[in-house]
Order: sequence, then structure tokens, then C-alpha cells
Amino acid sequence: KAIFGIQESSRRLIKLVNDFLDLRKIEEGRMDYDFKTVNLISLTKSVFEEFKAIGEQKGLSFSLKTEIKEINLKADEQKLRQVIQNLFDNAVKYTPKGEIKIKITRAKDAALVEIKDTGLGIRREIIGTIFNQFNRDPKLKNILGTGLGLYIAREIVKAHRGKIWAESKGENCGSAFYIELPVDQS
Repeated sequence: KAIFGIQESSRRLIKLVNDFLDLRKIEEGRMDYDFKTVNLISLTKSVFEEFKAIGEQKGLSFSLKTEIKEINLKADEQKLRQVIQNLFDNAVKYTPKGEIKIKITRAKDAALVEIKDTGLGIRREIIGTIFNQFNRDPKLKNILGTGLGLYIAREIVKAHRGKIWAESKGENCGSAFYIELPVDQS
């Protein structure tokens, strides 16, 4: 248990440093992308396995549902991994008990990743600002974070010609985050 706590603290510290470095790159227009063909299903399953263990340590139920084996995108795999990791990390962080469900679907020319939790939810008065820099719910002071993760995720998704958004019915009603990305048509 103590080792898990140390690993978790180290992981969060590394994420904090990387968030500030990415913020700087975004502000200076120096964020580099290496677009290649990436299988979104494999990438999401990989991140799912990483966070499933962390969530289970907390007593959370985790599930991933998709009926598709492959969805190819032109993407920077590391940057897209960072976005998905951020959303998984937030789901675990803001869900004290319950479950986290991940669903991947494909429409004609787009893929949709949905990450839904039964956690603390997002208050209506702040849901429109959660993707802004340094924006956090002031009522959640006991949960650590910089307020940069969702901003960086939005900028990365925009660079991939995609959309990212959140929905919640309010406090203590859980939340759902969505990433929609164009599918590689080649």
C-alpha cells in the first residue's frame, strides 16, 4: 500500500511538470506533432489497462465496451495517449466510489471515445469553463490538480481536428467526457 502511494505521488509529480512544459509549448506555438496511423482501439485499451489497476486499488469498477477491433486515425500517438490518460486520471480522481465506463464507437467518418463515471460530477455553473487554463472547481480544494490537464487535452484534440466536451447533470451526478476524432479514410 505504501509503495502504491509513492508510485502514485511520483506519477502525479511527473504529470505536473509535463503539464507546465506543454502549456509553455502551446503558448509559444511550439507544440510538435508526429502524425502517423494509430489504432484508437489499441491505444485506448492500453491506457485502460494502466488505469484499471489504479481504479481497482480505490475499489472502483472499470469496464470498456467496443464492438470494433480497429479504428485508424492520423494522430500523434503520444499526445493522444496523454489526452486519454488525462481523462482516465480525472475519472479515477473524481470518483470516490462506483464505476467508470469507457465506450468507443464509430460513425461514418469519426470515432467517439466516451468516458463516463459515477463520481462527483460537474456543477452547472462551471461546466462551460472547465477546459480553460487553471480552471478548477473551488469547492474541490482537497483534490490536487493544476487546472491545466483539460486545457492541454482540448488543445491537443483541436490539433487533431477533433472535438472534446463534457456533460454532467451536476454535483454528485457523475460526468461524461467525449473525444470525437476524424477517422483515417486511406
